[in-house]
Amino acid sequence: MKPSEARQSGFSAYEPTGSVSPYAGLTARLSFSEHVSGFASARAIFLHQEISDSPMVDSSEKYSLSLGVMYKF
Repeated sequence: MKPSEARQSGFSAYEPTGSVSPYAGLTARLSFSEHVSGFASARAIFLHQEISDSPMVDSSEKYSLSLGVMYKF
């Protein structure tokens, strides 16, 4: 975040360099019938310190869970 942008947003100025953030995930699918199935997916992202040091980021780990139902025509 450039100093001019920081003044407008209220955050501190921050200029990171490059980084890599690893993640791990797992997805499962279950068929209920010939046409209907469901899925569950979980994912964890581990942010590099270069990213988590940003004043806009409140945690170095992010987790997500997705659930869904699919219908096949």
